[in-house]
Amino acid sequence: MKIRYKFFISFIIIIAITVPVPVYILTTQVEQQRMTIIKEGEIFAKQISHTVLNMLLLNNGNVSQTSIDAYEYIKSLENLFSDGFVSLQVILVSPNSKYNGTLLVDIPNGKSLSNISNKMLQKLQSQPHVASTMDNNITSLEFTAKTTIAHSGITCLSRLTFNESEMLKPVYHNYTVFIISIISIIAIAYITALAFSSKFSKPIESIMHALMKFDEGTTSIKIPVLNQKDEIGRLATTTQHLLDMINLEIKELTRTNMELLRLHKLKDDFLANISYEIKIPLESITNLTNSIIHSYSTGNSAAITSSLEMISNSALRLSYMIDDILDFTRLKNNDIILNKKLVDVAGVVNFVISILQPVISSKSLSISIDIAKEASYVIADEQRLQQILLNIIGNAVKYSQKGSISIVTQKHNDNTFAIIVQDSAREFPEQLIHSIDDFGYDSKSQETRYGGLGLGLIITKKLMELHNGTISIDSIPDKGTTVTLYFPYNESSINKELVATRSYTQFTIHPQGKDEQYPVNMIETSREYIYIVDDDPVNVKILNDMLTDAGYYVEFSHTDSELFSNIHQGKLPDIILLDTILPGTSAFHVC
Repeated sequence: MKIRYKFFISFIIIIAITVPVPVYILTTQVEQQRMTIIKEGEIFAKQISHTVLNMLLLNNGNVSQTSIDAYEYIKSLENLFSDGFVSLQVILVSPNSKYNGTLLVDIPNGKSLSNISNKMLQKLQSQPHVASTMDNNITSLEFTAKTTIAHSGITCLSRLTFNESEMLKPVYHNYTVFIISIISIIAIAYITALAFSSKFSKPIESIMHALMKFDEGTTSIKIPVLNQKDEIGRLATTTQHLLDMINLEIKELTRTNMELLRLHKLKDDFLANISYEIKIPLESITNLTNSIIHSYSTGNSAAITSSLEMISNSALRLSYMIDDILDFTRLKNNDIILNKKLVDVAGVVNFVISILQPVISSKSLSISIDIAKEASYVIADEQRLQQILLNIIGNAVKYSQKGSISIVTQKHNDNTFAIIVQDSAREFPEQLIHSIDDFGYDSKSQETRYGGLGLGLIITKKLMELHNGTISIDSIPDKGTTVTLYFPYNESSINKELVATRSYTQFTIHPQGKDEQYPVNMIETSREYIYIVDDDPVNVKILNDMLTDAGYYVEFSHTDSELFSNIHQGKLPDIILLDTILPGTSAFHVC
């Protein structure tokens, strides 16, 4: 806090200590004035009711004449209609129902000789002599008085209403004067604080200004008050020494950070190189395995062929994973250069579907593809477009056990081309949608149910950005997920004749028919029955071969639903082997 503000606060504290006394005095005045008003109001109300009743007696009970005389009497009291006067009513209470509740006087409404309701009359009779009411945020004081003729039942009731704020206005005026005085004193205190603090605050502000410049990045700082011999001068000298030491530390940290950046780049280069070296033998394994499969498939060694196919698929999966790691590293370092050209979207989609066809055929999925004539070509890197669609469509196929998947292209607007992939079964976790906003990968943040999606989506997002496009993901529980890829569309860059002659492509891949499904063998009760649930076909193959060779009868599935279906049909296994993590659930949940 600045010194000038401390001076100012000191004055404020002094004022705060002295203020309660005048505040107490003013508050006491308000209360005394209010008590005086209440006392006078009671007397006034009683006087009016008594006088009007006497007029009624003098007029021999003539109500009309009494009302006229009462108005004349009250008119003579002109001072009553100032200083907050609101209203006055004089009401006749009589055993005669004709005159009971008659308004003898009604100021300022002028409703004389009219009757008020019995309910209102009873309320006024039971009302205390003094009452405080609130109407439209206005506080009023009501004074009620009544005078009765003994043994006759005739009563004259008066109600006098005043605006309390108007009546207390003189006292409130004193309040206003007091507040203005306090504000004036505060202003004077602030000016005085400025004057006294200038001498002390300026040298300290010079030191603060130098420190702020240092905080902004200026390293060569010289504090201008080094020649002072007092405490402030010693403070400036000490601060200057500290700044010089910090400058030396910053230079050392900068050098260390540069070295760390160099080592970090070496680490990235090493990972890229080692990934490349691992990829070469994996490709060799894949090629050699395919050759062995071809050789053995000509004979009757079906089991060996199946095993070798699994080896080939495993090696291919590792190769894809390393491709993702390489792409991730290249994208992070902006090392990927696109080879953009005119690409036939239908051809790319068909290529991706052909790759995914074995997985699609094993599920109850229907794939529909609608390639519009006006949205069939795009300027893109064909290989990277294949990679993008393989990621998006592959995820939809992988995490949808049944239902439908549609792939649609359309012209979003004059400058945007959209490829929309929509499934009807998958629910996309919201935290996974947000995770692709930052170009980083944290495997711990992914749900085990959706493991493996994160890196592919991050690569897809970055590849879309390299194409000057965007990706949008919308997911509705129990409805499905829609992924939309937006590419820039420049009609002048696309061959109009190709677009005009391009036919509208539409075809559907239906779920596998019952006659195409593999028959399920009946349980052989002579052997122990083991059921395996694992979504990894390699693990299933290994366990099946080992247990079958050991003499067990083995059945397996990739989801827990088939296990429950068998149990409901009375096929109760002797042993159930469950993978810890299953699609959409876990072994603990199944148990």
